[in-house]
Amino acid sequence: MLMLSRAAFNPLELVSAQLWAFLPWLIILGVLSLLGTWLKRRFLPKLKGNLGEWAVNRALLKNLNPQEYHVLNDLLIPDGASGQTQVDHVVVSVHGIFVLETKNWDCWIFGREDDREWTLSYPGGGKKKVQNPLRQNEGHVQAIMKLLAVGRERCHNLVFINPVSKFKTGPVPGAFQSRMLDHIRSYHDIVFDPGWVGEAVRKLREASMSHDKQAVAAHLNQVKSKRQPLSQMAKTSPALKRSN
Repeated sequence: MLMLSRAAFNPLELVSAQLWAFLPWLIILGVLSLLGTWLKRRFLPKLKGNLGEWAVNRALLKNLNPQEYHVLNDLLIPDGASGQTQVDHVVVSVHGIFVLETKNWDCWIFGREDDREWTLSYPGGGKKKVQNPLRQNEGHVQAIMKLLAVGRERCHNLVFINPVSKFKTGPVPGAFQSRMLDHIRSYHDIVFDPGWVGEAVRKLREASMSHDKQAVAAHLNQVKSKRQPLSQMAKTSPALKRSN
């Protein structure tokens, strides 16, 4: 009979050897998990936003008569206050100018037309306060009014929100989850000359700096600085330091 030493069956040594063999794989899995979480937080919101804007832009181009409606997408134009503002979509026609903001949300929405902030409630239980997109888009409307020298009554503030989201505090005028195209086509009065419309489209395209990497980076920094708490800005802004 073949006799083996007792040491060959030492369970502690066997478990230890197996753990050391799997340790590199455990480390790799841990690193991949952390990397996946970081990538999700870093890029998923931007990716969802881009997909939402692409879908809205495609619907506008597909369903609006190009002879009557001129669709512009992703404009980075002067905000009238020495900065830039990013506009998702602009539809220019003889019937008016329609300025659109897209929100590709998947949540419950608590907010009304005049609220400064809305609360988003997500399926997992998380909540987040965001600027009322109608107020946000009003800044875009004002920038276009200044650029084109037109009155507010001819510029329309529209927000499109992913239909999977639900308004829990009732409908909000100006916020659409369907029939937004019908709303745009419901304007029949001629308020602009066709020649003026062509010139307005040219001005918007020439003013946009969305293809300038430096301008885009400066705009992103501008947005981040606006989100900073005042206390944090006081630490980094010489002007605020002097005023304290």
